[in-house]
Amino acid sequence: MQEYKLVVLGTGGVGKSALTVQFVQNIFVERYDPTIEDSYRKQMEVGGKSCVLEILDTAGTEQFAAMRDLYMKNGQGFLLVYSITSQATFADLQEIREQILRVKDTDDVPMVLVGNKCDLESERVVGREQGVSLARSWGNCTFMETSAKAKINVSEAFTDLVHQINQIIPPHQAHKSNHRGEKTGCCGKGSCTILKMRVLAARTAAIATRQISVRRAGFLPAEGRVWMERLAPVLLFAALFDIACFDVSGKKPDGKAYCAY
Repeated sequence: MQEYKLVVLGTGGVGKSALTVQFVQNIFVERYDPTIEDSYRKQMEVGGKSCVLEILDTAGTEQFAAMRDLYMKNGQGFLLVYSITSQATFADLQEIREQILRVKDTDDVPMVLVGNKCDLESERVVGREQGVSLARSWGNCTFMETSAKAKINVSEAFTDLVHQINQIIPPHQAHKSNHRGEKTGCCGKGSCTILKMRVLAARTAAIATRQISVRRAGFLPAEGRVWMERLAPVLLFAALFDIACFDVSGKKPDGKAYCAY
């Protein structure tokens, strides 16, 4: 069965998790809990064929922004989400898109620009025409206004992204495996170990940062202090490792990016 890797990006509080959970589980999550990383799978029919969508709901807060290039490396299509009630979240998407194009090393990347929370019309500060104009300036990019709460254009946004992927990568060519059944990585030699290590380092740092925030707020039990002290060297290693491996890409003679390790 065909699988598609979709990534939901945008700054914090725009409703990325609410959109994703509404699409996958038909539930509206009203309480805001900052995401580090959540992964979902949904089987559905697109274009008369069954497929599985692997959806990565990413962190929107600035402290986890360094993890984005890891998501972008493996994603096939991207939902770029802003809130119509916040001009800043709209402006932030230009930088995120540029980062995607840099990581993918191509200008032809499936994207859907999503103006979320369209049910909050009385609080609107980003006009619909602004979204239309931005999507047009990006070229082949769909624009939709959505509402996770009111179930407006939620399924349509994800489905449109799959159609875009199919236009660029025919279904019978996507996710090719080698003779051992392993998906090829960035080097064409299987999964990239250095990127896996960076993912581990970034996730460890993210989890530890959240624990430290809890401790500072006074919610960490006394016995948890020993655990935090033991975690400190791991957090330091994670940060240093990620800095040391920040630039892992090189160029093949044909100009395509590859992992230098």
